[in-house]
Amino acid sequence: MAWDLRKLGIVVAVAMVWPVAGCVIHEAEDDPTSVVTTTGPTNTIEPTITVEPTIEPTVEPTVEPTPDITILPTPIFSPQSRDARLLGPELVTGILAHSLPGEDTPAWAFKALDDLELAAEPVGAYKRTEFPHWKGASVTDWGWAAKPGGCNARQASLIRDAETVTVGAKCKVESGTWTDPYTLQVLTSPTQIDIDHVVPLAAAWRTGAWEWDKATRQKFANDPLVLVSVLASANRAKGDKAPQDWEPANKQALCSYAVRWVAIKATYNLGLESQAERTSLEGMLGTCQDVDELDPVETDPPPIL
Repeated sequence: MAWDLRKLGIVVAVAMVWPVAGCVIHEAEDDPTSVVTTTGPTNTIEPTITVEPTIEPTVEPTVEPTPDITILPTPIFSPQSRDARLLGPELVTGILAHSLPGEDTPAWAFKALDDLELAAEPVGAYKRTEFPHWKGASVTDWGWAAKPGGCNARQASLIRDAETVTVGAKCKVESGTWTDPYTLQVLTSPTQIDIDHVVPLAAAWRTGAWEWDKATRQKFANDPLVLVSVLASANRAKGDKAPQDWEPANKQALCSYAVRWVAIKATYNLGLESQAERTSLEGMLGTCQDVDELDPVETDPPPIL
């Protein structure tokens, strides 16, 4: 019986140990210090990788600055004189002949001068404000061959008289090349240039403009026939003087200047200040080499690009 009990105890002990073979240690889930060890295959979970899309940076378009406008005026020289344009007289003739009516040659000027009478004494003192100037270069109002957008009469004169010219915003003349007909100096900046009223405003007042209404005086002050681009110091030396008191230093321009002066006086029905003015103009016209020297050339206006 004792052996049987010992045998039974062995069996019971073996039975108590056997379930532990499948699980070495098993602790409660609530115990934070517990360690769970299991046998058998373990499933490995691969981590999920999220690939963010590549965002290309936004590239702002490059805005190129608007370049200044370069205007190349149509030459105002006759075909037969273009080859000699660098000699001087042809260039001067072209500038001073620009905007002259077709019949205004030296021969015509001699005859027109004979028809000009001495002016009556003006009534009232000259005031520059009586001649509004540097107004818009309008085809209908001032007689310009073309209307550059936004240009006034001064700017239009600079463009017309230039050999080359660069124009910026609001028709601002930035640079260019001009030859002063009064001195033959080559100019490269508009700051060197005055726009001369060939017949000065005060001289026009003294010889008949005092009788005009303000609209006519405004037209005269902005008329392309009256205006020419010249060296500032030459214009200021001239002031309001008539030919008996002032003439261009460049003697090659005397003929051109006299024809332009007579054309303006005849167009606006102005008289002469004195017999001395007539005599001086006759002397200037006497320098003309031939009656065809100042035949104006019909040209298209400078292209506005």
